[in-house]
Amino acid sequence: MRIDQWLCNARFFKARGLAQTAVDSGRVKVNGERSKSSVMLAVGDKLNIQLGEYSWELTVLSVTEYVHGFTPEPRELYEEDEDSLARRAQAMEAKKLNAIERPRAPEARGERHRAGGRGERPGGERSGRGGGGAAPGARKGRHRRKRPRGGPERGNGGRPQ
Repeated sequence: MRIDQWLCNARFFKARGLAQTAVDSGRVKVNGERSKSSVMLAVGDKLNIQLGEYSWELTVLSVTEYVHGFTPEPRELYEEDEDSLARRAQAMEAKKLNAIERPRAPEARGERHRAGGRGERPGGERSGRGGGGAAPGARKGRHRRKRPRGGPERGNGGRPQ
């Protein structure tokens, strides 16, 4: 079975394309070496999967092809090393503690800045509705003014020469 298909069956990735990208970029290693997404896995292969700040070190237990719509529990496909499990749990705990100690600013959480009314914001930019960087007298919007076409007195059906 291809490594990208196996990673989807083991539910490390939601789509095979994401698994292919991860394998080809070197975030998934087979037996300690970088590989292509078309590599065929065998029972007993060692995988090292790096996703963000978390990493897994696994041993492949099963590589059978499954009927579409039916896959066994993902945990039946691999066995994780104890060291890997402990490191990932420690990284998760550190991330939780870091989030508790340092609350984020409203801008970082995706909230609007709520400085009252119009005026200067803390960063120095102006708030309010203005046009931004447009030159004075410049037209706003997408429509241009139509040019006068002239009439039959111009001679060539109203088209400019």
